[in-house]
Amino acid sequence: MSSSSPSFARLTSTNYTTWSGDMEAWLKSQGLWRIVSGSQKRPELKPPSASNANPPSDSTTTSATAAAETELHEAKTLELQDAWDAKSDKAAGWIWLMLDQDQKTLVDGCKDDPCAMWTTLESTYRQKKAGSRFNAYDDLFSIRKSDDESLQSLINRVDESMKLCQSLRPKDFDLKALDRELTSMVLIRALPDEYSHFVSSLLLMDKLDKDTVQQAFLTEEIQRRRRAADAVSVAAMAAGERSQAGRVGRKLETTPGSQEGSGIYCHCPSCGVHRQCKCYFGSPRSFFPHPTPR
Repeated sequence: MSSSSPSFARLTSTNYTTWSGDMEAWLKSQGLWRIVSGSQKRPELKPPSASNANPPSDSTTTSATAAAETELHEAKTLELQDAWDAKSDKAAGWIWLMLDQDQKTLVDGCKDDPCAMWTTLESTYRQKKAGSRFNAYDDLFSIRKSDDESLQSLINRVDESMKLCQSLRPKDFDLKALDRELTSMVLIRALPDEYSHFVSSLLLMDKLDKDTVQQAFLTEEIQRRRRAADAVSVAAMAAGERSQAGRVGRKLETTPGSQEGSGIYCHCPSCGVHRQCKCYFGSPRSFFPHPTPR
């Protein structure tokens, strides 16, 4: 069994699909995959099964034979457990080493259990939710052939993207569910950028049910109309207040002696023109405040 290091890239936040395939193949080549996948469990210590042969008549001989068989069975089980533990530690170590530094925090709490590590990574990057499937289908339909790409390479990319879409489907996902979900996805994909917050809220749903999405669309339309009407109303009120303030200001400017005695809008007793008891008469660069008449 080879023990050379893997030659593929470590897991990052963007390459789980390719990393998981490469890592699975490498673990299989090392004889470790059955432990990681959970198909090979740790041997348990069980009492030996009773012999079908006729037991000896001597009870002392019977007890000695049973004790010897039990001891032999325990020793063999412990040996198998040690071998299993060694493989488990090796698998966990390789998975840990093939993670980028920022990905290790995802499995820090279960880094001694390779099966739990693999399950945690899979549940993180392959969430079988509507939002994950929407992004996968969006990537699938966005595939375009590069100028220097061969047709075979294009086929491979499409197949890989389709496998990702299939892996994100729940077990009870059938053609009817696919049709309903595709209808919802087309509706969401047709929305412009100004609906980005609305789209984000829809993709948080576990299922993109057609009826639910259509009802959400109608509700969003109603709310947008209400917000637009409120904005127009507020703007009209603000414009009215500014217009009213302008009329009041012009009236005060042209009304001498308004609020006389308040010291705010009384006209100057010296010149009879200026407001706030400030007279600029006699000098263009200075003013001479006068006391407010009482």
